[in-house]
Amino acid sequence: MSGSGKGKGGGMDDFQLWKSFARDIDPLEDVDWDAQEEALRRRHGKREEVQEEGGRTTPVFNPQQSSPRQAEKGDSQLDRRTEERLRQGKLSIEGRLDLHGYRQDDAKSALVAFIQNAQAEGRRCVLVITGKGAPEEPAADWTTSPRGILRRRVPEWLSERPLSNIVLKTVPAQKKDGGEGALYVYLRRERDYSS
Repeated sequence: MSGSGKGKGGGMDDFQLWKSFARDIDPLEDVDWDAQEEALRRRHGKREEVQEEGGRTTPVFNPQQSSPRQAEKGDSQLDRRTEERLRQGKLSIEGRLDLHGYRQDDAKSALVAFIQNAQAEGRRCVLVITGKGAPEEPAADWTTSPRGILRRRVPEWLSERPLSNIVLKTVPAQKKDGGEGALYVYLRRERDYSS
């Protein structure tokens, strides 16, 4: 496919190619193309209409900086060497949060406060310990929460606001640091955007 997309999601060219390919296919369920385009627009830039032959218009996306964060290309992606060192557990861990024994609401509050404070203190690499949880067993009834809920929820919380603006990368920890029951979290540098 085209080279404009980076990472898993592909880019605008990939989306346009897929849309034109899928135009004549009858989907099993309705696809909301407008919602798909809107999601890509928010991620990649501004939508413009281009007139095609036959009176049809095709959306074209024009990448545009929509926030100070997007302007910081050097800080928006981890360089390959740093990412590899993070995955291998070779970066210095500058803070730890152990969520063992926390209830979900308390764990989320503690996580948000910990990550925000760590960034404010200039820390870059922190360890969040969720615990592995017990092996999955069918719940006795609908009122029982499955075990290991924090292990599943913490990555979700880290990818949602307000933490998504702070967290640059999360990867499972090495065994020496908690393995499957912990995450290395690499934080963005705090910037002063007031000037």
